[in-house]
Amino acid sequence: MPSRIKDIIGRLDRLCKQRNDLGLQLTPAVTSSSTAARRPDSSSVPKERVVYGREDDKAKALEMVLSDEPSVANVRVIPIVGIGGVGKTTLARKVYNDMAIIYYKFDLKAWLCVSDNFDVLSISKKLLPSITSKACDLNTLNEVQIKLKEAANGKKILIVLDDVWNVDYRLWETLKLRSLLLYHLLLSDDASLYHKKVIKKCGGLPLATETLGGLLRSKRDDAWEDILNSKIWNLPQESGILPVLRLSYHHLPSHLKRCFAYCALFPKDYEFKEKELVLLWKVEGLIRQPRNHKQLEEWGNKSFHDLVSRSIFQQSRADCLKFVMHDLVHDLAQLISGETIFRLEEAGDLSRRKKRVRHSFYPRSDYENKSRFQFLIGVEHLRTFLPVVISGGSYCGYISNMVVCDLLPRFKKLRVLSLEGYYVTRLPNSITKLRLLTYLNLSGTEIRCLPESTSSLLYLQI
Repeated sequence: MPSRIKDIIGRLDRLCKQRNDLGLQLTPAVTSSSTAARRPDSSSVPKERVVYGREDDKAKALEMVLSDEPSVANVRVIPIVGIGGVGKTTLARKVYNDMAIIYYKFDLKAWLCVSDNFDVLSISKKLLPSITSKACDLNTLNEVQIKLKEAANGKKILIVLDDVWNVDYRLWETLKLRSLLLYHLLLSDDASLYHKKVIKKCGGLPLATETLGGLLRSKRDDAWEDILNSKIWNLPQESGILPVLRLSYHHLPSHLKRCFAYCALFPKDYEFKEKELVLLWKVEGLIRQPRNHKQLEEWGNKSFHDLVSRSIFQQSRADCLKFVMHDLVHDLAQLISGETIFRLEEAGDLSRRKKRVRHSFYPRSDYENKSRFQFLIGVEHLRTFLPVVISGGSYCGYISNMVVCDLLPRFKKLRVLSLEGYYVTRLPNSITKLRLLTYLNLSGTEIRCLPESTSSLLYLQI
């Protein structure tokens, strides 16, 4: 034992020396409690070829922006607020890129995405290069704001702060700024005759209009009137779900309803790839071989794009190869999936019934021990055990042998098992108890060979 301790101490000393030689810095560990899905940044570049129904709003916003009326401390604040999907960021883009703004009023412009994590220094450091066109290498708030004051002195500047959530007046007082915001509107080309009726039904919400446009586009013209007169429009809103989202779900084919409800597994703002999600649909049995002899993967891809065309999935702003669900659409998926989806952060909810849980998702932390999965003990019908690396989180992590060797083999109905990125060196022979296992992800682990007993897992595809 003393010799082993000596070896371990020696290894740690060598690692510390390597860290110093490489100039690596210590950073706080990312834990499950501090890990959160980061919202993708927005930009001032227009995404929409055309925007309908916002001419009056744009004219009013421009009038306020271009007004020469006196303002407090020479700062004019024009907030545009509303529920998610109401069209705030797109309106800001329309105003920001208007020719009157570009050629007439302002000396400088800047667009910043603030998001959930409100940090005055971070925002100030983002703002400085937008104004000076030079990289910012300053590290203190005082230095940055002195440079901002020098750069802005005597100039008229338009600053748009997008995706603002923090309402702490003291923080805003530090910046002396507020926000302009919006989303985008897309109507089906075939819906021009129903334009006014669609806008009225959707209450002017671009997300609702886009979703309804996707639904109408998938139906024959003679069915449009029935959809627009559906009784679902008059149902009371449950959990804040828009009637148009309920209507869109109601008209989904049964296989798309299953695929959509499964997506409640992911957290809000989680960005996923088409191939990743279609593969999970396949192994979970949510899509089956169609009668027209299409390949299952081809059928899965078609199902994915059907949901994209209905605006259930939207292309990520940050990565064109990834997709995301709007928060309001995600709320609907959670409502539909009910108690079948379990997230570890909900473990304190004593009202949740274990017998209904089928799928478990959690953001991975640096170290997972058995106590973190205490709720799952006794869950008899678990089909999915899926840790996911959230944007900004560490890719490498450790998981207790007690979880791998003792807990996981208890889930006899498990179909999807991922240990991606965990420091795991081998699989236990008890893995053979998972006879229904279809998907096994060991990428990023230290496992180099599988036990011979895995040959008895007849359904295993990966």
